[in-house]
Amino acid sequence: MRPSRLIWYFADEGKSIEESINIIAATIYRESLSPLVGTVARKITESCGENWMCKISKIHDWLKKRFVYREDPKEVDTFKSATYSLHEIINQGYFTGDCDDATILSGALLKASGFVVRLMVMSRRREPDAPLEHIAVLVELPNMKKMYVDLTVNEPIDFRGRRVVVSDPV
Repeated sequence: MRPSRLIWYFADEGKSIEESINIIAATIYRESLSPLVGTVARKITESCGENWMCKISKIHDWLKKRFVYREDPKEVDTFKSATYSLHEIINQGYFTGDCDDATILSGALLKASGFVVRLMVMSRRREPDAPLEHIAVLVELPNMKKMYVDLTVNEPIDFRGRRVVVSDPV
């Protein structure tokens, strides 16, 4: 079972962070409507009922066990669709990618589960002009708080002093 044309390659030169955010947001939105994404999201969270914290935890933990971090080739930015990454899991038991690939899949599964998701782009260094080079999902919770979901880290990130940009809802 092989999906068709579900990886996009971009030369890093000349592409703005806004363009990347827009591509990732559009991919999450489109993929959240996919029957495969919806089916997987329901299967992962079926024991949660309406418990939204359980749903977020189940999706995060399920993906974290199946994610292998792999950087993009130098000077090329690739974005894998959620469907493509789920096919990787189906065929080999795990999916590979970097922060944008993890964000697309986790964002699509969370959105398919009924959550409002935003993209959170941040610098890795604590400098006012540091480049924005990391992306993850910010989930809006029913209690009006927000939760950061990132498959690429094992400990929560301290955002103090970092440049952070948060998108509109996807």
